[in-house]
Amino acid sequence: MTITLTDEGKGFDLNTAEMENGIANMNKRAQEINADLKLTTQIGQGTVVHLNLKQQG
Repeated sequence: MTITLTDEGKGFDLNTAEMENGIANMNKRAQEINADLKLTTQIGQGTVVHLNLKQQG
């Protein structure tokens, strides 16, 4: 199952934001539930968050 969240906000520079606590926490929590997290963002273009939950069993 994949959950996708999209916003049309201002976006951000993912290269500098990866060092921030919020994205680190999102990655940690995704790992805790055996999921893959992918962020796509571009300044002035908003952000898309994909959370892919891996099938268990």
